[in-house]
Amino acid sequence: MAPKLFDGSVSIFGASIPKYNFFLLLIGPIVAVGLWLFTSKTKLGKIARAAAVDREMVGAVGINVSWVFAFAFVFGCFMAGLGGALMAPTISITLGMDHNLIIEGFLIVTIGGLGNMWAPWWVRSFSVSLRLSGCSSGLSSPLFFLTPPW
Repeated sequence: MAPKLFDGSVSIFGASIPKYNFFLLLIGPIVAVGLWLFTSKTKLGKIARAAAVDREMVGAVGINVSWVFAFAFVFGCFMAGLGGALMAPTISITLGMDHNLIIEGFLIVTIGGLGNMWAPWWVRSFSVSLRLSGCSSGLSSPLFFLTPPW
């Protein structure tokens, strides 16, 4: 259940959008830009990116690479928790719901590839795999879950 502050809806171009969904549309890019600023502009973000590329060289200049990777793991867990907490009011949380999400995420990454994330082809292929996954899910759901007319 969304907080009382987000009860109701907002009308945009004649379409009624729930206030909480509108909040999610606003907070998503803010979090993405904040993450980009953190990884590209802060010293810790630059160290983490350097450690991902060349672990030995970062260790050679006296930085504890294990701590950098531990921080990256904890920060990733925080981001996953933030995403789950923000999405929890919009979906029903049930035991075992992770299986569907893990399988869908695995398929998207498999179709998109696990290449260099700065390469333009990676972004294009990942975008295509997301679109294919979304379209196939959206088009096939009504076919499998409609009750037959008889």
